[in-house]
Amino acid sequence: MHKIVPVLDLPLDKICLWTDSTIVLAWLNMQPHMLKTFVSNRVAKIQSLCSNSQWRHVSSKCNPADVLSRGADAKDLRDNDLWWQGPEFLLRNITDPEECPYPKDKTFEQELKRNVTVSCAVTTDSDFLDKLLNLTNNYSKLIRILSFCCRFIKNCLHKNVETGFLTAAELDNAEQLLIKQVQSTTFAKEITALEDGKSVPVPSKLKSLDPFLDSNLILRVGGRLKNANLEYDVKHQIILPKGHKITKLIFEFYHKKYLHVGAQGLLHQVRLRYWPLNGKSTARMIVHNCVICHKNKPVIADHK
Repeated sequence: MHKIVPVLDLPLDKICLWTDSTIVLAWLNMQPHMLKTFVSNRVAKIQSLCSNSQWRHVSSKCNPADVLSRGADAKDLRDNDLWWQGPEFLLRNITDPEECPYPKDKTFEQELKRNVTVSCAVTTDSDFLDKLLNLTNNYSKLIRILSFCCRFIKNCLHKNVETGFLTAAELDNAEQLLIKQVQSTTFAKEITALEDGKSVPVPSKLKSLDPFLDSNLILRVGGRLKNANLEYDVKHQIILPKGHKITKLIFEFYHKKYLHVGAQGLLHQVRLRYWPLNGKSTARMIVHNCVICHKNKPVIADHK
């Protein structure tokens, strides 16, 4: 239809498309995202070329296309009215969808995606976040625990079970999930305002940061650096709440990762990806409370 209609050079009042497949008709009346990938791609292509209202149902016994597909002798084909004239009901000009009903066939449901919503969101009623943060004081281990939890949920809902070492994508997704939940409990008003298309409230401590929500709904720092030739995380750091345990764990992780760097160097490394509120004080506290740093701090000898 897409190729023939433009070259016909004929006035067309209406175009009807016919199929004897009740399964296909059911697919064409659905949103492609509800179907599995193979069928979804083809349904989306068909829907982009024509509207669902153009489709009509024809039974297999009235379908001229089946004459050849089922095998026909040339002698029989010569005298076959269905092949030369089409189905009899077309002579009565029946094109209304209500006049061409088709039997419902539940077979089409085999190509539907499983209607399952996987939610790893943390609710304040269950105190899941607090319990998770109390499991360990090691940020890296915390992310791995959450990654395995997410993998377990995914494996329960899918036939293809993932095993073995955690992938970088799984660790990154778990970290984003954790940060997002922490932000939703500490910056609820700001996030709600941004989701409604408004700016953050004037009294908010985040007002000067020009915050925004990224594609994963994580709160990040805005500003003029968006035009700078820098990596995305450096231009738009993830905002961390002041005094929260997750902020402390991240500072401790970077402090050990960079071989017990001082307060100023620690703050610099953290700010390459995060923007902790009151970060200077947190960096000084982490370095001051580090037992290893305290033991290795040189003592100035007093020679009198």
